[in-house]
Amino acid sequence: MRVHISTVHEMCRRGQLVAMKTGRDWRISAAALREKEQLGDIHIKLVHDIAELSAQKTATLVMERLAGAIGQNVAHQRCSTE
Repeated sequence: MRVHISTVHEMCRRGQLVAMKTGRDWRISAAALREKEQLGDIHIKLVHDIAELSAQKTATLVMERLAGAIGQNVAHQRCSTE
């Protein structure tokens, strides 16, 4: 899961992982771990996709504003030379 052991213990205590406590040890379901791992992979992909879309939208917005500014500058220069 690539998290600290105390995080796993806390997830068990909160019921975020299917687990049983036997004495001092936690017994965690292998199926639950696979499910969490799959959800983590999905989460990472979603975060990556959202960041990429945001970057694309930002780049498009910058280009549109730049084109508008260049257009205004060209129009201003035409007016001042006429």
